[in-house]
Amino acid sequence: MPASDNSPSVSVPDATIHDPHQRRAILIAVCIALMAVIASVSGLNVASRRSPSPSTPPQNTVSG
Repeated sequence: MPASDNSPSVSVPDATIHDPHQRRAILIAVCIALMAVIASVSGLNVASRRSPSPSTPPQNTVSG
């Protein structure tokens, strides 16, 4: 015997974007956001090399 499906039918909207202009706008926005993240991480990396924290010993110090 097949089981009867008593769950309510819910229509899920199509999440695909069909408009090429909207796709291009989303792609540009995502690329700009990615460039901003990469630039900020690179800036933090450069800043951390230039200004060592007071608790960090100089790199030319030999420990041991």
